[in-house]
Amino acid sequence: MQKTQLFHSVFFQLKDSSESAIEAFINDCRTYLRDHPGILSFHIGRIVEDYQRDVSMRDFHVSLHIIFENKQSHDNYQISNKHTIFVERNKDSWSKVRDYDVYIQ
Repeated sequence: MQKTQLFHSVFFQLKDSSESAIEAFINDCRTYLRDHPGILSFHIGRIVEDYQRDVSMRDFHVSLHIIFENKQSHDNYQISNKHTIFVERNKDSWSKVRDYDVYIQ
């Protein structure tokens, strides 16, 4: 199997689901997670409230989606100073976090 780019997807359920808490969290994601070497694509967003399909995950408020050039770029991101600051600033605001990493071609 050819391993090329790495798709990193994280779903955050926040303890405080108020508009101001969600917006502050999204702003921190943009500030600390967007500009790293090896990022090809960065997307952050909130749940679509009016989708209530049986197969839809509903237990999150914000999702983050990053495409990295390769696994090494992802690994460097995980240990970077900015990522560490983001986690320290925000980890107490999470009630649940799910992380999905997938190789894409």
